[in-house]
Amino acid sequence: MFAPELVMTEQTEPSVTDEPSATYPPSPTPDTSTPAHTIDPGDIPEDLSPSKVNDVQLTGQLVEADGLEGLAVDGTCEVTYKFESENGENDNGALIRWYRALTKDGEYTEIDGSTGSPYTIKEELGGYYVKAGVSVLTDKDTVTEEIFTDPIQVKYRLAFYDDFDYTATSGEDPAFIEHGWTSDKSIRVLGSPTVYCARVPENITVEDGLLKITTRKEHLDKYNELDYEGKSHTWTTGSIWTTEAYGPYGVYEASYKLTEATGLNQSFWSMVRQPSSAENGFIEMDFNEGHYPYEIATNLHRSIGSGTVTTQNSIKHYPLGNTEGSETLADNFNRYTGMLVENDWNYTWDSQQNSDTYQVFFNNELLRKTRSLQYTASPVSIFFSVAVYPGTFTGPLVDEDADGSVMEVDWVRYYEFLGTTEAELDAEIMKAEGYLRDAVVGDQTGNYPQQSVDELRAAVETARSVLGTGAETE
Repeated sequence: MFAPELVMTEQTEPSVTDEPSATYPPSPTPDTSTPAHTIDPGDIPEDLSPSKVNDVQLTGQLVEADGLEGLAVDGTCEVTYKFESENGENDNGALIRWYRALTKDGEYTEIDGSTGSPYTIKEELGGYYVKAGVSVLTDKDTVTEEIFTDPIQVKYRLAFYDDFDYTATSGEDPAFIEHGWTSDKSIRVLGSPTVYCARVPENITVEDGLLKITTRKEHLDKYNELDYEGKSHTWTTGSIWTTEAYGPYGVYEASYKLTEATGLNQSFWSMVRQPSSAENGFIEMDFNEGHYPYEIATNLHRSIGSGTVTTQNSIKHYPLGNTEGSETLADNFNRYTGMLVENDWNYTWDSQQNSDTYQVFFNNELLRKTRSLQYTASPVSIFFSVAVYPGTFTGPLVDEDADGSVMEVDWVRYYEFLGTTEAELDAEIMKAEGYLRDAVVGDQTGNYPQQSVDELRAAVETARSVLGTGAETE
């Protein structure tokens, strides 16, 4: 599996009050960079401009979490940059070229037919490092020096995403269903004091480029069949999940904003939608159980023993602070990222080597890294949910704040890890061939046994045969 390299640290299962000692970035601020307005390569003049291009960045459907950075096959990237004018020149459009190399510091070649932005990463780029170059054409018929983005390796495949760029009037709207979602109809009995809350499709809408989950203080007679043990629901809210199951190994991301109400559990999470047993590969990953104004609770549920008994590992975080006057989780859209990688089964599941197979990030900075579970997990559905849940977990329920409140989601993505790619294998072959060229056979210090050299040469020849390329060693 083409998984990110993990820094393994021994860690015991923390309590719900454990909090990593780290400072996290504030919510994203508006970007003042210029989206690339691309021009045809044939229009490029010969005279070099004194103006400059800087802060060239890749944005879009790529993973930016610290240590997990990677582009994705089928993901679309855009280039942004800043133009620094000299002699009164103005930006008249940019030429965007895309390049690839087998290694980060290797020789980059231009990708045929790849000018322009946005650009969708093709299958054949799996494993390669990719960067974009920007040259700006000015209104004085000059062109700036080409400046490059940082190269990023293609590590993932974008297996699911929704930008919510359509309209849906409920969770049962055909447009919503066609985008891969199922809306809940169920009762939730939670909190202290206890609240009976129905999750219903009417509280799910998509408009203005956002998924919206509304919470209301109301009783709907049409959902009387959901009422529990003769107790009528007094609140409604919403919950959705992907109809298809994914992964479970890979990277999950969403950008969303909490509503300004305590007493609500506002969640982005994933779960196996089967009975919670190890035989079913049960796992629940809570990337954010958000509690206005400041609290993020991350969690992982797993089965223990036989039957449906589970345990969990919840950690609370306050990445923006937790004092009055601090930025809240409802002030801006924030990026939440979760990553699950399969255990290295050469070691026990709770060994140091598997101690951070589950990780969660806030605005691309690490919140937690912990062990995952002692068995192979099954594919999961991706959820967005609101629960009316007053008490110590989420705070008091204030009717006038919660009634009519709306949690908003900008986008969601799931990236699966690529398997070993041709580019990755080719890079390793080149490295091995370098070792063979430099190896000196003998019994002196620094020499290599003939058997070791022969075994490496045989492995290289086998790898070359897999790639279908000729051997480059003798």
